[in-house]
Amino acid sequence: MATRKRTTKRTTRPTRRPAPKLKARAPKTRAVEHFHRDGSLWARGELRGKVMVGAWEFFRKDGSRMRAGSFEDGFQVGDWTTYDARGNVVKVTRMKEKGK
Repeated sequence: MATRKRTTKRTTRPTRRPAPKLKARAPKTRAVEHFHRDGSLWARGELRGKVMVGAWEFFRKDGSRMRAGSFEDGFQVGDWTTYDARGNVVKVTRMKEKGK
């Protein structure tokens, strides 16, 4: 008589917990400043991840403000003001709405 190898049948699968669902978090907004090669301030504003958001100001090498306005998800929105070297308003440009 041949000896049979005993096999055990598995009646249930091993329990595996489902991975927890993570809530999608918006990247945090952080204030940033960029500089000209000579070290003077070039731009100041906020980034969400790598995208420009909120109010931004751009400056000339002499330190005078050149342009100011707002970004929404990387697009210029609203009124953008351009200044001359003395700080006087040269023009105000109204940007189109995002995606239009």
